[in-house]
Amino acid sequence: MFGLPVEQQLMVFLYFYAAGLITGLVFDFFKAFAKVFNFSKRIVFFLDLILCLLASFIVYYVLFLLNYGEVRLFVFLALLSGLLFYYLIISGFIYRNLLVIFRALRSIIYKILKLFNILQDFILSITNYLGQRITTYKALRGKK
Repeated sequence: MFGLPVEQQLMVFLYFYAAGLITGLVFDFFKAFAKVFNFSKRIVFFLDLILCLLASFIVYYVLFLLNYGEVRLFVFLALLSGLLFYYLIISGFIYRNLLVIFRALRSIIYKILKLFNILQDFILSITNYLGQRITTYKALRGKK
């Protein structure tokens, strides 16, 4: 980092601050999704684990691209400050809105599934009716 100009170090700081904000947003996204769609605790645990591994991979990849892989304290401070800012200031608003969006999405999905079930039952009843009529017709035709 000593070879990088101050402007580039500031840009690295801002990128990782934004990465902290985005990481918090993604965690809230998965938390709201899991709450609305009633995932089990095991599934939530594994999703969180995968998300943490993915976030750490992305952070180190971006660190390698922007900073030539040099790990400095201010990079972690930027990530932490972005996460803290997100969770203290923005998270409540975003989480509530995500819950509303996912509940509406769940309601739409359930209505579509209910419509498909009604349509399936209707087609099944028509098929049964036509099958009975054909059987009756064949039985009457055979008696003549």
